[in-house]
Amino acid sequence: MEIATKRTEVFGFVGTDHLRKKIIINNETPEQVSQFTYLDCSITYQLSNGVEFKLAKFLQLIGTVKRTIFTKVRTETVLKIYNTLVLPTFLYGSENWTLTAFQRRRIEAAEMKLLRPLAGYTLYDHKTKTTYAANCRLQAYWTR
Repeated sequence: MEIATKRTEVFGFVGTDHLRKKIIINNETPEQVSQFTYLDCSITYQLSNGVEFKLAKFLQLIGTVKRTIFTKVRTETVLKIYNTLVLPTFLYGSENWTLTAFQRRRIEAAEMKLLRPLAGYTLYDHKTKTTYAANCRLQAYWTR
């Protein structure tokens, strides 16, 4: 087996402290990083970075759906696109997330940006999130 030393990176931490170790492969020292992305999951020793990255992509996808097809197709079609494309993209790698209350609220707010107009309500109607999900016949993220 041969190791590509030019593409090799070293990542190490103990708790929340970055760990400095000197590793030598074929008389070369690989670059030591504090974060890297593998299969679209950001891995870091700081807890919230991966979640924030995925949340930004989630908001971007919701915005794209609203801009491009939201008014041109039926509600059922938008919900199918949301359930088959947007939500799986966001939840990929979420099994090991540790969410804070603030992050959970941000995720719910992002989901509401799409569900509220789909259900036919505005921000000023002051409906609960379960009302939106019931009107869209959707099992929302926070109920999973």
